[in-house]
Amino acid sequence: MADALTNSVIRKAQVIQTCQLCKSPSLKWKCLDCEIFMCDKCKVNVHAIVKTVISHTILDINDAKFSGSSNQLTVDLGHIPCKEHGKQFCCVHCVTCEKLVCPKCLTSSHKGHDVADMETTYDERLQYLRNHGSVNINPRAMTFLFGSLQELKLSCQSKDVLKLVSTFDTECPFFNRHIMHGEASIWVSLSGFKKHLRLYEIEIDSTLSLKYEYKNKAVYDFAMSSAGSLLFTRYADTRLFSLKDINVGNEMKVLYDFEPLQPRAVYAKDGCIIVSTKDNGFSFPLYNHSKRQVVVLDNNGKERLQIETDSQNKRMFSLVYRIAVNSENDIIVVDGLSVSTGRIVCLRNETLKWTYDGNPKINNEQNFFNPLDIATTSAGNIIVADEKNNALHVLSNAGVVLMCCKTNDINITFPISLDIDSKGRLLVGCRRDSKIYVLELTGC
Repeated sequence: MADALTNSVIRKAQVIQTCQLCKSPSLKWKCLDCEIFMCDKCKVNVHAIVKTVISHTILDINDAKFSGSSNQLTVDLGHIPCKEHGKQFCCVHCVTCEKLVCPKCLTSSHKGHDVADMETTYDERLQYLRNHGSVNINPRAMTFLFGSLQELKLSCQSKDVLKLVSTFDTECPFFNRHIMHGEASIWVSLSGFKKHLRLYEIEIDSTLSLKYEYKNKAVYDFAMSSAGSLLFTRYADTRLFSLKDINVGNEMKVLYDFEPLQPRAVYAKDGCIIVSTKDNGFSFPLYNHSKRQVVVLDNNGKERLQIETDSQNKRMFSLVYRIAVNSENDIIVVDGLSVSTGRIVCLRNETLKWTYDGNPKINNEQNFFNPLDIATTSAGNIIVADEKNNALHVLSNAGVVLMCCKTNDINITFPISLDIDSKGRLLVGCRRDSKIYVLELTGC
């Protein structure tokens, strides 16, 4: 194994032990949000000037908590796209070529080559570098362990990944939010402060027909509980509402009152209801007294858990717009940092697992990362709608970007709402459109 690791690879591992801003050997801190190591000087004079740094988590690299959390950050080896065959995932490591390859590669360009199990090779090389470098090496930073792991970059071949299956016209002037209800129905709301919430019946390969209209309520977000009730939050209201048997005219019920806080995003799964809350007043900027929480309830509205700060009493999020749960039961949220920027935050057991701040291939100072919704796939990946950049980011459970597709390549612009139906198809709603686009996903 030592022979397989060149001196240049070892040097790359050791570079992590210097300040990544000034190259000083006096390494002291790591920002988990920026994923950079820093010295004392750069922490104060460089990193601190970042506008959103107030919400960043910075740990001493000698802190035992840092070592423990770092060891939990892993690369998702099961969903690495093949460089040569984009619709295939890599399955083995070709020792002869030092590349990750897929089944098609094994029967063609890599036929007869020596191969090894990806996970075994990865674990062995990571352990080797830790033994000869530092126990604090971040597994997600070790992209040089395999040559083709560096291909976990932007993939703009949108037409190869996204296939438009059908389009439904909601006849809404401005689209805001939608969720599937079973296999045949979908809830759709208008944007902004329009006071309508409409249920449409979907007939496959046909049009949408109005099934029910719930009027005169300024709905912010909504979800279907496992008990079959429609849960929703409203603008400038402290209550979480529930509607059951809406077709027979039942009145809405107050499931929980968060007073003095206002609920925003709501998500329901497996008997749990997850709600984000904020204090009254403007969303931005945040102050020391600002309250921003994620609250977990049971189906009856009994509070189970409040999440607001980490073990160092630092704020974990700014303003949560949307919530989802991935295949590992981590809580994934869209966290707004300002009116035009945001990030994705993953929480496990009240602890920050990872954050995602966009892909530098398309997100920069001119094109801020603007996530507005998320959805999780059957493969365990996370899809993020980046509205202003007309893009869908696909992340693994470990927060590694697998691909990033431009939706305007298939004439879909300003995506703001995502959901996945029982057939695994992605349903996309857009800001300046009245349509719902049904897409088949490849490699997601």
